[in-house]
Amino acid sequence: MTAFIIIKHYLKRAFMNPVEIALMTLLPVGIIVLTMFLNMEFMTGEEGAQFLWNGYDLINTGNVHNIMVMFMFMSGAYAGEWYFKDMRGVNRWRLNATPVASFKFLLGAISGGFLFSSLTGGFVLAVGYFFMDMYLGNLAVVIAVLFLIVLMSQFIGICVAVFAKTTGAINGVMMALSFAMASMAGAFFIPIPMPQFVVRYILPYGVSLFALRGGGQPITDVVGSGFSDSLLHLGILTGMTVVSGIAALILVRRRPA
Repeated sequence: MTAFIIIKHYLKRAFMNPVEIALMTLLPVGIIVLTMFLNMEFMTGEEGAQFLWNGYDLINTGNVHNIMVMFMFMSGAYAGEWYFKDMRGVNRWRLNATPVASFKFLLGAISGGFLFSSLTGGFVLAVGYFFMDMYLGNLAVVIAVLFLIVLMSQFIGICVAVFAKTTGAINGVMMALSFAMASMAGAFFIPIPMPQFVVRYILPYGVSLFALRGGGQPITDVVGSGFSDSLLHLGILTGMTVVSGIAALILVRRRPA
């Protein structure tokens, strides 16, 4: 019951801020729509037809994947900011006065950030599927990727918050990391060339995209990936999530507030 109350508390903090909700829902959808209209200028006629499959638009599919993954990697700022305010800021004195152990608040912050971000990520995918002719692919793969990248991001946010001086710094670092990974994977407006091996197997952003791309036949035909590749990348992503979780635990224990 205590855990449920704590998680509810953090979820309430997230959903009470309309700016945060808009940032994680309307902004990514707006970027996807803008990108869709830009692509329409170039992908017309026979050139564009090769990216259509049974009524699905594979260009829009790629755009939704790219933007969704990018914003989900930013979402660790929630757990990081809550950790900073509640366990390093003035709120820590209030928490110390409660009969609840501090680690339960930490788990509540991670769980609250995870649930809120997963819901917003699901919203972005739903908009893409119902209104932008997105090919969803293997639903189990999509859910697994969303679960792993959001959880990994919360752990990374905690790691950043351990060293940050302000909450603004946490948000800035998480945003910069996400944009940098997207650029290195060639999925953003300013691509940074990286070896394909690094993008596919080392860069979390790239690993996430290749896991998604292996979850549906029309996508695999275009990018040359398969379901076995998807499982491989899911395994790599799971390992990265575990490592980030262990790193967050070690840092929190060794560098107390």
